Amino acid sequence: MKIGIFHLTDMHFLENTKMPNKIISISKVIVNEFRDIKIAFLVISGDIANTGKEVEYASAKSFINLTISFIKKSNKDISIKVILVPGNHDCNFSLEKDIRKILLGNVEYKTIGTDNSILEHALMIQEDFWKFYSDYNQIPEDKVYYKVSDTIENKKISFHCFNTAWMSQLKEKPGSLFMPIAKFKNIKSNNDDYLNIAVFHHPLNWFNPNTEPNNKNEFQAFLEKTTSFQLIGHEHETQFEKRENIDNNTKSLNFSGSIFNNNRDPNISGFQLITINLDEKSGNLKRFNWKEDIFLENSSNNFSFNGVDNRQFQIKRTFDELLKEVKAPLSKNNKKITLSELYIYPDLNFIDLDVTGFDDYIDSEIIIGSGKYKHIFIEGDNQSGKTSLLKMFFRTSYHNGLYPLFLNGEQINKHDVNKIMKDSFSQIYNGHDENFEGYKQIDKENKVLLIDNLQVSKLNSRALKNVIDDFSDIFDQIIITVDKATSLMPQLQADFENFYSCTLSPLGYKKINDLIRKYHLLDINPLLVNEAVLLQKTKNSFDQVRQVLGNNIIPAYPIFIISILHSLDYKPLNLNETSHGYCYQTLIHFALAKQARLPNNEIDTYINYIKEFAFYLFESKFDEIDENEFKSFHTKYEASYIISGLEKVKSKLILSQILKEQDGYYSFGYKYIFYFLIAKYIAEKINTQEGERIIRRLFQDLHIEKNANILVFITHHTKDLTFIEESLFSTLTPFENTNPITLEKRGEYYKLIQDIVKEISTDIIELNRKPEKEREEHLANLDQVNRIIEKKDIVEDDEHEMPKEFSEELNKLSMPFYNSFRSLEIVGQIIRNRKGSLSKQKLSELITELYNLGFRTIGFIGEVVKDVKNELTLNLMERIKEEDNKQDIESKINSFFQFISLHACLGIISRLVYSAGVKELKDIYKEVSKNMGTPASKLVTFSINSYYNDVSANDIKIIANELKDNQVALQILKIKVKSFLYNNHVDFRKKQKIAEVLNMQIDPQLHQRRGSK
Repeated sequence: MKIGIFHLTDMHFLENTKMPNKIISISKVIVNEFRDIKIAFLVISGDIANTGKEVEYASAKSFINLTISFIKKSNKDISIKVILVPGNHDCNFSLEKDIRKILLGNVEYKTIGTDNSILEHALMIQEDFWKFYSDYNQIPEDKVYYKVSDTIENKKISFHCFNTAWMSQLKEKPGSLFMPIAKFKNIKSNNDDYLNIAVFHHPLNWFNPNTEPNNKNEFQAFLEKTTSFQLIGHEHETQFEKRENIDNNTKSLNFSGSIFNNNRDPNISGFQLITINLDEKSGNLKRFNWKEDIFLENSSNNFSFNGVDNRQFQIKRTFDELLKEVKAPLSKNNKKITLSELYIYPDLNFIDLDVTGFDDYIDSEIIIGSGKYKHIFIEGDNQSGKTSLLKMFFRTSYHNGLYPLFLNGEQINKHDVNKIMKDSFSQIYNGHDENFEGYKQIDKENKVLLIDNLQVSKLNSRALKNVIDDFSDIFDQIIITVDKATSLMPQLQADFENFYSCTLSPLGYKKINDLIRKYHLLDINPLLVNEAVLLQKTKNSFDQVRQVLGNNIIPAYPIFIISILHSLDYKPLNLNETSHGYCYQTLIHFALAKQARLPNNEIDTYINYIKEFAFYLFESKFDEIDENEFKSFHTKYEASYIISGLEKVKSKLILSQILKEQDGYYSFGYKYIFYFLIAKYIAEKINTQEGERIIRRLFQDLHIEKNANILVFITHHTKDLTFIEESLFSTLTPFENTNPITLEKRGEYYKLIQDIVKEISTDIIELNRKPEKEREEHLANLDQVNRIIEKKDIVEDDEHEMPKEFSEELNKLSMPFYNSFRSLEIVGQIIRNRKGSLSKQKLSELITELYNLGFRTIGFIGEVVKDVKNELTLNLMERIKEEDNKQDIESKINSFFQFISLHACLGIISRLVYSAGVKELKDIYKEVSKNMGTPASKLVTFSINSYYNDVSANDIKIIANELKDNQVALQILKIKVKSFLYNNHVDFRKKQKIAEVLNMQIDPQLHQRRGSK
């Protein structure tokens, strides 16, 4: 959200001041510069009149009203609010009495007293100004300091107005003014004020430095602590300063404006425009000067700003730096990346099933300040972002007016809650012991406790419970993270029934996209963002990141995604080095070398041990084993290999976090490392009878998540892909009697959907569809689908007993589709990971197999739909006697099943696009569709290439000509073309050409509306 400020100062209007040319010119400048701004503020920082008389304000009022009228005539949507402060020329000294001169002879706190009588007497010469002021705002009770606020998209913008001319005199000198800060020092910006702007007339050098305290410094410190911007006048010179006070940890921007109206020389005139992006806390300053009967731009400067901190307890600079820190050594344009610049809040998957019903995922951004989630345990993997989440919770709660404390589990090492709090307070907030006493007295509702990595606390469970219970009496909200590898969550759930329990989820598709977009925005001046270029960069990076991550093989934690993006900045993507398999190989090596501190000559020994151990669990159909079973495995292993004693091996593997121990049972700490190691064992036996047996079994039970992921990892460990080609046939077994659809006329599937296709209107291209929004909705839908699949993935082993509800769902009807989708993902992952090392011929063969698998799946859906439709129709017809009702119901049944069939076809095509699509294989997809020669293959190839690459109107013309006699295929093409247009920035001329090629229309009303602007 953007706001605009047009800042005028020193207008010096006389009774007869008229400036029609300047009104027209300034209005045109504002209309042009603020064309995308809905809310603007006209800020005049004093000297509106020349001698402070009523007749002069009439001229000023005419100028303001005409200017606003001209602006709104060209931009009806803009809202303009007027902010005014008086200057010395707004004082009507003809009203001044001698007593005023005497009272103002020596102004300081002692002489102005404790009441407002002197101030009120001094303000009498501004009477005409306040009458004029009442035309735009309500006259404030306090005319020396007042605040004018507005709320924009839940962000409160406050203008802090200071009447620096309250004691002005005809011949005042620098250093003679006084601003009674002590009288309003407690009237600070509210905690919910998002942006605070000071407006006053006299620069700070006009204030008395010789008072006690120094009034100049007092006023300056107050401004810096209260406001981010200062808009000033009086000295008729433009100046843009950025001031940083190291001692007070404050930063502020100072904008001094030039004279707008010089009565001696009308050609001396200027003003400044400030555009502010509230979301990104950045802006642009442009200055304009009058030259040759027009206002011309003189300069332009970009800036960023921080909010102000007027809190009772202020964060130490050292802790603030810690909050900003990203542990990984990441930089952009030689500037270190801070956490808040890139942070995307992850979802939390609540373990408590009754939290939200079916959808138990909550966006973590809503947690702070939530009245519902007062006490939460958050479990997460190592490097999942637990600490970063708590850092952002701290920053958010503090900015929301709360006072959080941040503890690490190591600090909870004693029963003395008061001492633990005091130690944390001294690390976070400025102040001494008396400040901590003040902190303790803050209302419970305003305090938040954040505890990171509770599992490292040295207290036993009973003592830990007592400490947390004590904290619950002191803090309104308590959020605690624990490492998943320690398996502490069950104990916590048992001990703390009033706590919600949840796991920290990897980022979904939409949030990955949001993170990548943020990353690329770091390279771009916010005022120069080209949305088309940014969208394309985001899409390209998204595809590359997804390629490295695999299908959730590497969890989409922010640090992994950012690391991949950072790597891509410095060298092209080399999948032989950055595939998910390589990442896990590196991760295991790092865990053994760094965390377990194994020497290099022992790492290979331990990798072989955990590989054999992983396969032992897999073959034994165990996820975990007890102490005796572990001893049994170790005894068998050391009969064949050299290895240390069991206790040493266990301690090293637990230290590395590759293995974890809970209640005397041992298992792998992270399931994907488990899958990776099983795959490594199988890959080494790929050409043996044992290997072939295992591969067949994996493919036969592809609905099991473990099997699908092991198969993907096998492709990392071996270049021999014959196992894929042979075993893929097992996936096709349910479809062996089903012909792949072609969408040729007279084909079965063509007949099935042709009627519904005729009814679907695809001949209008809408202009108001925004690509970024379309992409967000598409990715959000993919996230929903994936979460449904995750709920099905509760089966980890084919020999384990299935829950009743799951076994009912995975029946003979749904299983083939599930296996088909898994196969699409596996082979698609191979294509993406190995595109550089497989021959074009092999890639073409794999892509052809994928196409056929997708088309057979659609065909099988068609057969199922046809059977179900016929059975349903027959049953209903037997119950209905009236012929008219029979015809109506039969028509509705036909439409319903045709609709399902069409969406199944479109869904499988989209699945093929997402599974098999790679930007660089454009020509191979074309070759595959040419060789297959069917409308269906042409549509899939077009869908892939239009998703990953740009397509021209001529490309569309070629395929449209090929499909011109096939209404079904042509309508599907139109659907895919509209998807391309809505998900990419395409200029209007190209849209016109495409519309002509496909005999479509562009929404004429939308076009007319845009053209009128």
